[in-house]
Amino acid sequence: MGFLHDIKSKKTSIPDGCRIWYDSTIFKDRLDVYQKHLAFLVEADESLNAVPLAKYKEEMAALEIELFSLVWLNKFKREEFVIPQSIFTKRYLEDKGYANIWEIMREYNKVLSASTTTKENGESFDNLQIALMNKKRFDFAKKLYAWNRASLDDENVVACMNIVANRLGADIKRPRGDYCHTTKMLAWRFLKRVNINGEDINMTARERLLDIISAYYRLVDNLWLK
Repeated sequence: MGFLHDIKSKKTSIPDGCRIWYDSTIFKDRLDVYQKHLAFLVEADESLNAVPLAKYKEEMAALEIELFSLVWLNKFKREEFVIPQSIFTKRYLEDKGYANIWEIMREYNKVLSASTTTKENGESFDNLQIALMNKKRFDFAKKLYAWNRASLDDENVVACMNIVANRLGADIKRPRGDYCHTTKMLAWRFLKRVNINGEDINMTARERLLDIISAYYRLVDNLWLK
């Protein structure tokens, strides 16, 4: 049995499971990995040399935690697993002095939400499909609120529940021979946040960034939360 079973059986607590993952794959000796990532991108397009390593690290750490949280939602689904994970993540980041990373996560969270009403070709779904998705997300949020009713006067807890609801329906499934639109949207937002115009870098650099994002998602999905 893997980590998924350990959490569901309460062999491993939600805070302990998240802490182990964050400590070992994002905040412990991760600088070398981020340096290699950035060098990999710069090798493809020297204009990316303008991105400071500290900024790259900050943005990628936020994106990776958001991807971890997306896999968590899609694997566990139920309120008693997804709300505590979100609340713990916010507190963990604050305790580590990385409250800014939580705020950056919210930017990528908005992308995940938008991806659920966007087609693979980048066009929006029709109004009916958008309304249905919004209704599904609203109903899910109501379930989250009902489960944690005692904390609804705490704006931090409410924010944590809302960020979970925004992930509903999002996924990173790579179509054959291409990257999924969610990955592309995340990469585009990443580039914008590090002050790089995605139109100005070459295709090789774009694909390498997409590969970095996709690889981390697969790492979480296939290795840890299985």
